[in-house]
Amino acid sequence: MKFGALASFICFIVLTIGTSVLAEDEDTAARLYQEGNIYLHAGNYEEALKNLRVSLRIFERLGHKPGMAGNLNNIGYIHRMQKKYTEALSYYNKSVAIARELGDRAFIASTVSNIGKIYEAQGNFTQALSHYEQALKILKDSNEKDLEARVLNNIRLLKEHFDKAKRP
Repeated sequence: MKFGALASFICFIVLTIGTSVLAEDEDTAARLYQEGNIYLHAGNYEEALKNLRVSLRIFERLGHKPGMAGNLNNIGYIHRMQKKYTEALSYYNKSVAIARELGDRAFIASTVSNIGKIYEAQGNFTQALSHYEQALKILKDSNEKDLEARVLNNIRLLKEHFDKAKRP
């Protein structure tokens, strides 16, 4: 085997191994993301955060934007449920920025609506309504009718809450 052929073969092996490692890393990140979601839905936020944070680091290293956005959104959700609103807003804003890069209108609208829920929980009804309306505008002319219905329901509930708050 000539040196040129050997060098080509070594490059092929290195590229093959590198591609295999990347695929394995992506599989690991996806598995951790799914496990994190299972813990999240079971209400075990501590374990969910552990899995989601490791998954996020792997997706960041790989430059896998959809995986990054999903993890950021779910970590934001956990912080919202724990009433850590500043942290939740930080994660949601990072998530929505990536979703905008990707052009994923449904994900953008869902995350903007989640931000509205934070403002609603803080009693900032004007900001909450603004975010819900932004989400609806993003969903205009989309086929995301379930998501649109959820946002409309958020607006209805917000208005009911606001009306109750105004009563003496």
